Amino acid sequence: MAAPVQLVQQTTSKSFDSANEDGDDSSNELEAKASREDEECLLEQQPGVVTRKGPRSRSFRRICCLILIGLAVIFVLSFILEIAITLSFVLTSKNESPTSSSSQNLLTLQDVFDPSLQTKTYQGTWVKGGEIGGGDSQILHLSSTDGVTLFSPSENVTRTLLDKETVADLKISSVKLSPSGRYLLLIGDIKKVYRHSFIGKYYIHAFEPQENTCTWLLDIDVQYAQWSPFNDDVLVYVKDYNIIFYNAINSLYQQHTFDGEENQIYNGIPDWVYEEEVFSTNYAIWWAPDGQHTLYCTFNDTLVEQFQFPEYGPRTDEYTQIESISYPKAGSTNPYVKVWVVGASNIGKNESLELPPPNEFQNIDHYVLWGAWLNPSVAGVSWSNRRQDRVIHCLYNVNDTVTECNQVYTQVSDAWVEVVEPPVYTSNHMFIIDSVLVGSGDKFLHVVQVDLQTGNSNPLTTGEWEVTHIIGATDNDLLYISTKTNPWQRHIYNLVGECLTCDETEWTGSCQYWSGSCSDSLEYCMLQCSGPDIPFTITLKYEGGGFVPVVYLERNELLRESIASFDLPTVEVVTIPSNEPDEPSLYARVMYPPGSTRECDKTHPVLFYVYGGPYSQMIGEVAVTSRLFIAYLASEFDMMVVSVDGRGTGFRGDSFKHSVYRQLGQLETVDQLRGARFFQEKCYVDSSHFAIYGSSYGGYMAGMIESSGTGVFTAAISQSPVSDWHYYDSIYTERYMNLPTDNSDGYRVTSLLNRLSNVSVESLPHYLLIHGTGDDNVHFQNTAQLISVLTEREIQYQLMVGWCTCNYAKS
Repeated sequence: MAAPVQLVQQTTSKSFDSANEDGDDSSNELEAKASREDEECLLEQQPGVVTRKGPRSRSFRRICCLILIGLAVIFVLSFILEIAITLSFVLTSKNESPTSSSSQNLLTLQDVFDPSLQTKTYQGTWVKGGEIGGGDSQILHLSSTDGVTLFSPSENVTRTLLDKETVADLKISSVKLSPSGRYLLLIGDIKKVYRHSFIGKYYIHAFEPQENTCTWLLDIDVQYAQWSPFNDDVLVYVKDYNIIFYNAINSLYQQHTFDGEENQIYNGIPDWVYEEEVFSTNYAIWWAPDGQHTLYCTFNDTLVEQFQFPEYGPRTDEYTQIESISYPKAGSTNPYVKVWVVGASNIGKNESLELPPPNEFQNIDHYVLWGAWLNPSVAGVSWSNRRQDRVIHCLYNVNDTVTECNQVYTQVSDAWVEVVEPPVYTSNHMFIIDSVLVGSGDKFLHVVQVDLQTGNSNPLTTGEWEVTHIIGATDNDLLYISTKTNPWQRHIYNLVGECLTCDETEWTGSCQYWSGSCSDSLEYCMLQCSGPDIPFTITLKYEGGGFVPVVYLERNELLRESIASFDLPTVEVVTIPSNEPDEPSLYARVMYPPGSTRECDKTHPVLFYVYGGPYSQMIGEVAVTSRLFIAYLASEFDMMVVSVDGRGTGFRGDSFKHSVYRQLGQLETVDQLRGARFFQEKCYVDSSHFAIYGSSYGGYMAGMIESSGTGVFTAAISQSPVSDWHYYDSIYTERYMNLPTDNSDGYRVTSLLNRLSNVSVESLPHYLLIHGTGDDNVHFQNTAQLISVLTEREIQYQLMVGWCTCNYAKS
């Protein structure tokens, strides 16, 4: 439910433990704004918080939205603690507030914005640099202090490709290097569209001749662009929903499609629902390895219903504008998708080769999940039926005049197929994360290797744990991330199952939560540690089945020094035992306020921070510094902040996850209440002061708690809640609920509107609703209908409305 730089300083060889000096953190500001808008938010998109393709949308404007959610949380906390909030946001509990102790230095709201306390991430991209660096193991990076640079791990050398003045003048936020190394694609002055999409000015910077480098404008309002992987300096880009090819050597433009139109036909880029729920990117076009063919999708939205909402604009506008997007809701008509391949000689000739879906999907609604290339002649496309319980992976020979699906692997589920990530292709194999039956009789997500010649498949991993990501693969080797140690940790393993990050070494430290990527050859990898200590990024050489450290790319030394003066909350993962034979145990991440002894002489109010969507997770073992706003709440209000991962969440096997199938919100509500009662029994908890907050799916969960009528919680906050699953998009909703015509009872009992229509008014906690009227994801329609029911039932509620176009607050 997604989700949110620091330059390498070395120019000569250094040992890996010699960190670069902390520089200007403005490098963070130069990440692509489209990605920046969806970075971790204060209470939703956090490191270690896995939010699976669910109700979410464009972000609030930075400051106004922090104030909105900050005031909202503090406002409801006033109900919990039964006192007024002062203008300085100081809250005193019935115990002595920690702010009154001179021996503690606690986080303040101002500290949440302090640049020295921000976690910086190194946003590097693996590239093939041709004449500039050679090989496939180089890292392209953008920084406001050093411009565009190229780092070579093999040489431990950084080269400057473009000066910082040009970067600033053109407002560059992203760059792409041509494989020949002769040109840079510069992306500047971008404007956000949806979660992953944006438009901007695209420039070409030429390095040759070196004595006369120059930069020119490629085009404006470009929606996507990518270099050919071959050294021919050709790129493909999308503008006005049409595909255009451009040769940087002779400045030749060739337009290939001409029927693109907003909310009607999308060529090479996804429409709203595919961008949000399937691709999680801003493109649907893929180059063949030799640059001679291009695979792309066309989305026909002409039969998709349009959803309209107001855009109020600046206060000088006398009339409201109406925004319209093609938005298929549960059970409604979906976009129609086709997959094409065009050869270099056929560009603009209307001679593209169509790649048809597998036979069993041709006469029914279906989805395209991803496209890729096995080699210059063979393309791979993954398809799903509309129910999303069958996924078929096909290969196509693009040199045939008529081609059909060569079905190489099929995924099947009794509920839904969890599409974790696109398959990884090598010369002879496909690697995919799929549900695998283990000895306990349950299924867990593991790596399956498929022989593309014979179609034979073989699980490479097994056990009661899950693989979360393949970070690199060749025909003879594999690197992946898994939860083998426990569900809230992430470690990296090789083909034989050896953990490469579990042991505490000089370079791993005590890190328990890893992510990363590798060069195509697996020669070098770039790993990010997210906690529990201060995050860092490091480059390593992969050889002999293990890692050899090269250099730290980011150590967050300024953060390490600055945070040392604060008394921070402590965090632990707590097991909630089962009460009934058919109830599984649950895990909760608990953040305790600074100085908490967890003894009976002092009690703490509790805020439940909930999400709970399918295949999500809130308990990841990441740094406290990555969740500063939550740490501030725990510190300022002397409270415990608890997140419980109930049934339906990820990384504990299919039975645990699929238990919510066709009944979203039912078991999740039971588990949140069970978690609350578990903590209310603790002597150090003030059981009369319990609140719950959630956004998007979490807002729905908070509403379900509100409508439960149990009296367990004294206050609830729903931000951008889904109030009825009929109102949400088709791909997400039907994945877990099926079509409304196939599951009418399920849609009825999971409707928050129906539940509130039947609950006893006297038993409800204080309720606060927050929503933006311009939310393109979870439409304000959900809250409007909720208000109608609350008013009709004479249920007291508070309402905070903005016109911001989002459904979660960001930092």
